Amino acid sequence: MSLIAGLIKITTPLLFFLNYFGGIVGAVWLIFTGEWKYVLFTFLFSLFIPTLYSIVIMPFNFIFGLAIDFFTDKQRKIPVIIIGAISIILNNLIELFWVFLVFLFVIGRANIVGVSVFPYLLYGYALATGPFNYMASKEPKDSIGTHISVYFIEISYVILSVLFLADGLAFAIPILLIITILFLSFLLKLTSESMDIEWGTFSKKKEIQLCIAELRKMSKELSTAALDIVKPRIYEYLKDTDKVVYSLQEDKVTPRNLVLLLVTNAIAEKLPTGQYHIYRGVLGLEGQSLLNLYDYAIDELEKCGFLSVEEAKKDKDWIREQISVVG
Repeated sequence: MSLIAGLIKITTPLLFFLNYFGGIVGAVWLIFTGEWKYVLFTFLFSLFIPTLYSIVIMPFNFIFGLAIDFFTDKQRKIPVIIIGAISIILNNLIELFWVFLVFLFVIGRANIVGVSVFPYLLYGYALATGPFNYMASKEPKDSIGTHISVYFIEISYVILSVLFLADGLAFAIPILLIITILFLSFLLKLTSESMDIEWGTFSKKKEIQLCIAELRKMSKELSTAALDIVKPRIYEYLKDTDKVVYSLQEDKVTPRNLVLLLVTNAIAEKLPTGQYHIYRGVLGLEGQSLLNLYDYAIDELEKCGFLSVEEAKKDKDWIREQISVVG
């Protein structure tokens, strides 16, 4: 287990409490002390933070995104990692600036009013993290980088608060610098592993490379976001190289048919979870796109004779039955 993974595991109960109750408890406490105008003003101001943050970071993300796409197409890992590191550091600096700003603001307010600092710290946590939690909620649930970034903001504020209460703010910069480096290395490691999977560099076996080539070809042919959703799971399947080689050599499955099978397996895992439903039995746009891709894969397997008409119909009926009972 990495240091970051261990830190996340240890601090999850505390952050869970703060995320659900910290802001409410702090706000109610402050209102009872007569600070309702302060609470109202800061809450309204926080509503504009996602927009302001997007305006600030958008030009940088656009430039970095173009550079990363360029080197990704050429499968140049080192430039991608370097640019990714710069992008992460920039994001972290902006996030830290916001955390420090909120922290100093609430502490300063507590000193001016002359009441307990605890409700200000609790409410300040919601101010610092709320806008970023909102933005993260709009991202895909498997967007690890986004959720790690939110965790970085949460833990940074908690560290500042604890150091303040322990009269140890002098150690804030060194500690947050170490945390930033740990998060940077963690995210870059994930990026490197993701590139190895995406580019097929996790295995040099001919059979694996043939399957990856078929998957890339399918991506260009279909241009559907649904395939991007299931790609990570397909690559996880392909990492089991012995099983893939056995299917291709012993079971005489063609690389294209194997990829189509993996597509159906990945979608069959995702759609019954309810994640892609808008309500019971009804899929959202992403869910419908996944279902269309599933039908396409089944139809292709039927056309080439891998599945019989009856088997294809049975598979389609099964996935629709699963969809109908969840959501």
